Amino acid sequence: MAAFDPVQASDRYLDALSPALRAAGAAYAQQREAAWVLTGLLILAVAIIVLKTELLARVSERLQEDRPRPWTAAFVCAGVLLLAVTLVKLPLDVAGEWLADRTRLGPTAPVTVYLARAWGRDFTLCLALTFGAGLLIGLARQAPRSWWAWTGVPIVLAVIALVWGPYAAQAGPAALPPLPAGEARDGMLKLLREAHLSAGQVYLVASPEVDGDVTGLPGQARVSVNQGMLDHASVPEMRAAIGHLAGHFVHGDQFGLAALLAAMGFLSLIAIDRLHGPVARALGEGRLRGPGDPVGAPVWLILAVLLTGAGTVAERNYIRWINVRADQFSLDHARAPDGLAVNLVRNWRDDKVDPGPLEEAIFFDHPSLEHRLNHAMRWKAEHGDPAPGPLR
Repeated sequence: MAAFDPVQASDRYLDALSPALRAAGAAYAQQREAAWVLTGLLILAVAIIVLKTELLARVSERLQEDRPRPWTAAFVCAGVLLLAVTLVKLPLDVAGEWLADRTRLGPTAPVTVYLARAWGRDFTLCLALTFGAGLLIGLARQAPRSWWAWTGVPIVLAVIALVWGPYAAQAGPAALPPLPAGEARDGMLKLLREAHLSAGQVYLVASPEVDGDVTGLPGQARVSVNQGMLDHASVPEMRAAIGHLAGHFVHGDQFGLAALLAAMGFLSLIAIDRLHGPVARALGEGRLRGPGDPVGAPVWLILAVLLTGAGTVAERNYIRWINVRADQFSLDHARAPDGLAVNLVRNWRDDKVDPGPLEEAIFFDHPSLEHRLNHAMRWKAEHGDPAPGPLR
C-alpha cells in the first residue's frame, strides 16, 4: 500500500475546482489588489493637488471673511476635499466592480447599474466621513493638546462595542430548537466535550447557508448549526467547521480583533497629532496651524491613507494567523481533516488559491486555500483520519 502523500491529497481537493474557476479566482485577486493600491495612490494624489492649489485656503477665507467660523470651515473644507476624492475615484470604483463581476460571474448588468450603486455607496460614505473629519478637525482646534485623547477613548469603546458586542451578546441558552437527535447531534455533542466548550446544547438555526457559529462570553458559549449545514454537509464536515469556529471562541479571537482595531484607531489619532506638522512642512506647507487648521484637511487625508494601509496589512496578518490557529484547533479536537478540507473547498471565496508569500502577506486576510488544505493533509499524514468526509 502506497504511503499517504499530503501534497497529492491536497491537489485532489484543489482539482474539485475547475481550471476555469481557478483562473478566474487568480484574475479577480489581481484586479482586487490593483484596485486597492490604485485607490490609495489616487486619494494621495487628489489630497496633494487640493493642498497645492490652495483650494481649501480660498474656501476657508470666503467662509470667514466677515467673522471666524471655525466649525463651519472645518466641516466645509472636509466636505469639499472628500467630495473631490469621491468624484475622482468613482470611475475606478465602477470599473473595479464591473470587472470583478465579469471575471467571476460572466455576464454583467449595464454599466449604469454599477454607476448608480457606486455613487449611492460612495456619496453616503463621503457624507459620513465629512461629519467625522469635520468633528475631528474642530476638536483639534478647540483642544490642540488633548483632542486625540478626547476622541480616541470614545472611538476605542465604540469599536469594541460594534465588533465584539453582537458576538458577546449571543451567549448561553437561546430560544431556538435543539439539533434533532441522530448522528449529527451525537457528533456535535462529542465535539463540545472534546473541545471543553461551556455549552450543553447545539441549536438549529433556520438558515439555508451551510454554516454555523460559536458565540458568547467566556464560560457561556452558544453553539448553533444552520439547517443548510444539517441538510448538505456530512457529520465530519460539520464537526470540522464548528471546530474551527470553536477555536476562535476558545482563543477569544473576536475580542482580540476588536481590541486590535481599537488600538490601531487610537494610535492613528496620536500619529496624526504628532506627524501632521512634519508632513505639512515636508510638503512645503509649513504655514498650516496644526491638525486644527481646516486648510490642512489634505494632510489629515494623506496620513489617514498611509496609516489605514499599514493598519489593513496588520489586520490581515492577524486574521490570517488566528485562522491558522483555529484550523489547528479543529484538527486537534474534531479530528476530521477531510471534513475540514471539504468545508474549505465549499467556502472558497473565488480567490487565488496559491498566492506567493509576499502577495499573501499584504493582500490576503485568510490563509490561501492551498496552504489550508496542505495544513489539513499534513495533520492527516501524522494522525490519520478517523472520520473521513466525502466531497459533496
